[in-house]
Amino acid sequence: MIRKISKILVGPGVQVGLINSIKVLIADMTMAHAIEIEFRENNVREKSLDEKLRLTIFRIVQEQVNNIIKHSHATKAVISLMRHENDLVLRISDNGAGTNFSKEVDGVGIQNIKSRAELHNGTVTIVSAPGKGYKLKVILSLNGYMNNPVVLGPMTYAA
Repeated sequence: MIRKISKILVGPGVQVGLINSIKVLIADMTMAHAIEIEFRENNVREKSLDEKLRLTIFRIVQEQVNNIIKHSHATKAVISLMRHENDLVLRISDNGAGTNFSKEVDGVGIQNIKSRAELHNGTVTIVSAPGKGYKLKVILSLNGYMNNPVVLGPMTYAA
């Protein structure tokens, strides 16, 4: 199921798009698992985003949804993607078991998320405690990852 979505997103042919790919992923996961996943998107003009950045965002969402399904025992999760000035802010939270960072080391999935974020000058913040759920926040810089940069106005030169 996830491989199908991944191939659609990056393969030649039909371009589903980032937002729709996330929605398909969520629909498939909620049908297969007993979890409610809400998706919120605000001020994201995905056509202006570089293809590599779109793929990075999707892969991070995919990885964290898999982590939630496998480890959290959550019944509800929220995915939020919004643009804030020159950054994209991705937040993924759940009401699951949480984790104790003093005892646990980041798994491969979280390391993958951090590596993907770093490729786009991004940061990853995690807030969690046993029994308190899990909150992942990824901030990705849009500088250099826009297809259609905004032109502020004509430039004039003094002679």
